[in-house]
Amino acid sequence: MIYGLSDLHLDYTGDKSMEVFGSAWENYEERMFKSWREIVKEDDYVVVPGDISWALKIEEAYNDLKRIESLPGKKIF
Repeated sequence: MIYGLSDLHLDYTGDKSMEVFGSAWENYEERMFKSWREIVKEDDYVVVPGDISWALKIEEAYNDLKRIESLPGKKIF
């Protein structure tokens, strides 16, 4: 299978959470990662086209990218 997921807006620091946009965003990262683990298999592909992290520099996005790397599937950024 091939899946696509964009606009993750991850923030491992918790400083810029999407929760500022309303209660529907509470724990969105945990819910999204839980669903990912339940749905995506190791042989699946996940296309992640952009807005992955709130970070402005690759060094700042490192932890967010590592979290995605730990999830099942082959990622295409």
